[in-house]
Amino acid sequence: MANLNMQQIRERARAIVAENPGGIRFDALVERIKQESPETPENTISGSVYNLKKIFSSEIIKPSRGPFKPANANGDDSVVVGDTEQTAPTGIKVRESEF
Repeated sequence: MANLNMQQIRERARAIVAENPGGIRFDALVERIKQESPETPENTISGSVYNLKKIFSSEIIKPSRGPFKPANANGDDSVVVGDTEQTAPTGIKVRESEF
């Protein structure tokens, strides 16, 4: 896939937010777009989606710091977060919940 421009990134982000009625956190949104278009620099993606609430004010809300939710969401409070599992230098997988 080709390198996305800012408008294409915003349109894809708007579609992703609409697919997640419970909301999606900023980092998870950036990561998902990055996975779909690995040629697009991460900073370009971040700079394009940080103000989605302002650009698409009638479609996207930001009820608290972090998650973006569709404005017509029905009250489902499950938010999509990024992966919290990491591999330690020893090769053992460590989950955030183990701390």
